[in-house]
Amino acid sequence: KIESSDRMDNCFDKLLKAIGHIRTKHQARTVKFKVNQLVHDLGKLHFGNLLSGFMLAFCVVLNELKDLNTQANLNRALYTAEFKSSLKTLCSDQGISILKAAAESAGLFIKPDTMPIRSLEEAEEEVKSLKRALKKKDEQLEAIIKANSFVNLANLPLMQLGDLDEDASFTTEDTGMVSPLALPVPLPQPVPPPSPSIVDLEPPYSLDFVF
Repeated sequence: KIESSDRMDNCFDKLLKAIGHIRTKHQARTVKFKVNQLVHDLGKLHFGNLLSGFMLAFCVVLNELKDLNTQANLNRALYTAEFKSSLKTLCSDQGISILKAAAESAGLFIKPDTMPIRSLEEAEEEVKSLKRALKKKDEQLEAIIKANSFVNLANLPLMQLGDLDEDASFTTEDTGMVSPLALPVPLPQPVPPPSPSIVDLEPPYSLDFVF
């Protein structure tokens, strides 16, 4: 397993931070972008009378970065042992301090007021980010529509009836109409028994059988 401090992309991030680079929200995080940015920024640095060991390491790193920058894909790029050793020299505490001082002298820490021109890779990364956000919104909307497509009528609130108008008709403030289903239905009343006064216990006629 490669240690975190020995990973090439982590070393590139450390160098970029030392020379004043600040990654924007939609900026690519690929090794290809980092190499291109390092070639651009390291080429602006100028050093005074420095130790020959640091200058040799700096030249080795910059030259190999330029070669890497000509390759289309750096996901599985091969780095020479000399490059790795020189990169550690630049990423040391002393190396970072020297790079930061040179970057400040070159004005790399002074950011322009205008937005920098984005590369094609940055624009493609922003488009991908927007597509992912739109897809997530569509999935959320689809879930809401699906959840609301099955409504339990028993959980719906009862319609409130309006007041009686002069013509004894029901109205509501919202629609001016009342569904017949919302009108109160009277319960059936039991039929009262007949009054005893009208019950005749004897039949009003009799049958005589003649043989």
